[in-house]
Amino acid sequence: MLKKTEKIESQFKKLIENYILPLFPGAEIVTDISTKIPSKGQKHCSIIHGNRVLTIRRELSSAPIIIRRCQKFTKEDSSIVECFVSTICKFQASGKIGIMYQDVISKRCLEMSIFNILSQGYPKVLFYVTNILYYWQNRTYEGNKVALSIKIKNKTLNCKDGKKLVEKEKLYEQDFFCINN
Repeated sequence: MLKKTEKIESQFKKLIENYILPLFPGAEIVTDISTKIPSKGQKHCSIIHGNRVLTIRRELSSAPIIIRRCQKFTKEDSSIVECFVSTICKFQASGKIGIMYQDVISKRCLEMSIFNILSQGYPKVLFYVTNILYYWQNRTYEGNKVALSIKIKNKTLNCKDGKKLVEKEKLYEQDFFCINN
């Protein structure tokens, strides 16, 4: 029977296989790396070996999962993985979330990780706009799908009172959802 630590490591490896590997076409998890990898890391995700290898650690002192591909990894790639791993590890450490919800939580953690990198400081706005799109994707009007598009400009992210738009409630208060042409 697997010990609790081994079970967590096994679940973590499956998360990496199911959510991180698909982000990087041509990438594979490897066990036979020719160059020595440090036994401890300073971050959950590091790029090494000419930017062609990612090391991913659940804990900074744990052995890494090594992903290799021919195409170079970028700083953004590493940042997304770092954010995902640190967030998912918080959920695993809490022990409050059952395995039954792991798939849903993992998808949302990955979305938020990508939003953090793409939005440059406005991940909540991007998250809520995506939720709006999810809501409208299956809605119909008079039997037809609803045509919907959303465009956000940086100046739109400034509220009329001069503060930055970062809360869901502020997003819905703004007058830019419906444009009549």
